Amino acid sequence: VIEAMATGLPVVCAARGAMAELYRDGVEGRFVQDPDDHAALAAALEGLAGDPAGRAAMGEAARREAVSSHSLPEVTDLLLETLK
Repeated sequence: VIEAMATGLPVVCAARGAMAELYRDGVEGRFVQDPDDHAALAAALEGLAGDPAGRAAMGEAARREAVSSHSLPEVTDLLLETLK
């Protein structure tokens, strides 16, 4: 997910576990509540596919979030702090 965000792609995931902490629904991508709800997943993907300007804005926001919060220096600092 972070790699996709870093390339400027909005992401679509189930709002479960760590995924729900990586990005904001409607800002850097879209969440579906139930990972088994295929209709909701299709609707989220269709929504992005049908909105080029919104998709581009979410992609740029995703890139900013990935670079600012999930870059190697950020993750390294977090890991070192956790290991203390």
